[in-house]
Amino acid sequence: MNIEKDENINDDALMRAIGKSEVLTEQHEEAMEELEEETENIEGWLKVFFKAVKNVILN
Repeated sequence: MNIEKDENINDDALMRAIGKSEVLTEQHEEAMEELEEETENIEGWLKVFFKAVKNVILN
């Protein structure tokens, strides 16, 4: 009887750990998507900035 109870407790703990892992994975993926968007924004601004600098230097 105790063995079954211990197995149930272990199974519950494992399921909670799996659930937390899934949540953390989703949060990580969302953070990576946001970071990628911000990186693209920064790259766009840098291109504009360097084109402006290039135009000033060449003119």
